[in-house]
Amino acid sequence: MSSRSSKKTSARGGASGNTVEVGRVAWECAAGEGLHINTDCSILELEDEGGVSGAGKSVVITNLNSRASPYIRFRLGDLCEFIERPCSCGSPLPLMKPPAGREWDVIRLPSGRLMAPWALNSILRKVENLLQFRLVQKRVDLLVLQLQFPAEPPAGLLDALSERLRQQIGEPLTLRIETVHQFIDEALKFRAFISEVDGR
Repeated sequence: MSSRSSKKTSARGGASGNTVEVGRVAWECAAGEGLHINTDCSILELEDEGGVSGAGKSVVITNLNSRASPYIRFRLGDLCEFIERPCSCGSPLPLMKPPAGREWDVIRLPSGRLMAPWALNSILRKVENLLQFRLVQKRVDLLVLQLQFPAEPPAGLLDALSERLRQQIGEPLTLRIETVHQFIDEALKFRAFISEVDGR
């Protein structure tokens, strides 16, 4: 679940949340309605630290099996949400949604409010012919949205997109939209959000 954890997929197609620190925390059952929390081996809590809009709460985990090196209320850094209903598969284990991201992968707004970049995904996914996008926060009051299209986007599309994103953010800041031919990323995994703002 954390940067030191992995989300593995079984032969049946279900995902599991494994951490180096405390082992398997949750897994997805065949019903596919969320991740079952492994309450037999750990206590998972969610703390509303920082008020991250659209991202859930911070995961705090306590391991119940490790006696040599116990983890008590260890902050993983993941952002998750509980699902407040039983699973149709019949398991009594509680449900939670898959991790929405990391605590430090957040947009820091001028008011001090935090917003998960994924809060903007629902808008960007609906943009016609958009191949890829990346959001870069240069300053607290400056966001740069880089978009890759196969051809020149239709007239007016970027202005309309900018207006919708501003409404979603809900705070006065500069949102600059740029089109790029391709993304060059030295990392092994493409980063859809990059923050250049000091988290302190």
